[in-house]
Amino acid sequence: MNEQSDAEIPPNSTWRDPADIIVAWVHVGSALRTVETIEHNGVLWLVPEWIEYTADGCMRPLRIISLESIWHDYTPKGAIQVVVHNSLPDDLMPPAPAVEIAKIAKVIDLPDIWFSLPTLN
Repeated sequence: MNEQSDAEIPPNSTWRDPADIIVAWVHVGSALRTVETIEHNGVLWLVPEWIEYTADGCMRPLRIISLESIWHDYTPKGAIQVVVHNSLPDDLMPPAPAVEIAKIAKVIDLPDIWFSLPTLN
């Protein structure tokens, strides 16, 4: 996760709960990775990396990749809630430009989606 401080941060009343973040298993190239996933506008999106604004207590995705056109299964129970069946290109992961992944899925860099930073109890 990156640390940033140059964005205009919306009011914390608009931030989403980090408990809404779920986990996906994704084959990226030849590696099996866990990738955080969110629901946005009724669609599941992979979030390979977050930007943290620790002084403000929030974070936002650096990039999101829609699962709408990618074969996957969603199960709301368990530690892994999403399993992506397709092997996805390496450029899914920042900082690589999303050239190959954009050929098969919608990609949005720096979406205006904000979450509170998770806290440890």
